[in-house]
Amino acid sequence: VDSGEQSQGADLVLTSLDNIPQMQTPSLCEIWNWQGDTSVLPYKFESVLNSASSEAIYEHAALKQQYVKSERFDPEGFFFLTYRSNAIGLTLAYRCTDDPSCFELPYLVCVPNHRNKGVESALLALILQYC
Repeated sequence: VDSGEQSQGADLVLTSLDNIPQMQTPSLCEIWNWQGDTSVLPYKFESVLNSASSEAIYEHAALKQQYVKSERFDPEGFFFLTYRSNAIGLTLAYRCTDDPSCFELPYLVCVPNHRNKGVESALLALILQYC
């Protein structure tokens, strides 16, 4: 994982799974996953990806079809971080089909105005604890 900043990037280098970083939620942030009333979550998925992208190319219906309806989707392996109820980052893990001890991370994304504020580290810690 490369955060784009040399000093912050060093914090995201993991050399061993023996020392998974402790999850520290950034100030005023909450952890959400794909539970409860999930009807709004595809829109939050779309919002984070479009905010992090140079072009608004993601659509909630397509994301839901491609990822959430996949047989590999596990609601326990999808995390959002929100700041005052606005989604600011997300990550998703899929178990690999050929090796169930291995995971694929299609997304580890943070919106630009919250980068390098602990969001990426928190998401990484959450997904590593899941895996």
